[in-house]
Amino acid sequence: YEEGTWTPVLGNTGGTTATHSSQIGQYTKIGNLVHVHGTITCSSGANFGGSAVISGLPFTSMSAGGTRNVGSMGAMQGAGTEAEKLRLVLDPNNSRIFLLKQTGQSYDHNAGLNSAVNIYGFSIVYSAA
Repeated sequence: YEEGTWTPVLGNTGGTTATHSSQIGQYTKIGNLVHVHGTITCSSGANFGGSAVISGLPFTSMSAGGTRNVGSMGAMQGAGTEAEKLRLVLDPNNSRIFLLKQTGQSYDHNAGLNSAVNIYGFSIVYSAA
């Protein structure tokens, strides 16, 4: 059993990060099961191109079996009318959460974020490597 803090960072897969006003992250790990949650507020720079990600997870996800983990967001500001379409997905053998936009039966890696984004609460549970 382990508890701790981590620093969630909103950015893209190219390494660009937003300007953060607040980054709060906490985790609980029991065996290899990890529950992370947090809040991110950004003052600017979140309208980068490419795949949007929340990086900095305290543990890398398990790589076995091709399992993808999904999370949830409480409320989001700064994604326009598309906010309700955003999903959190953690791929195998990864330490970053992708923000995917669901459109019907398809998804898009471009989340369409505005410059300033606030994610008021998110969480994901996953198995660590």
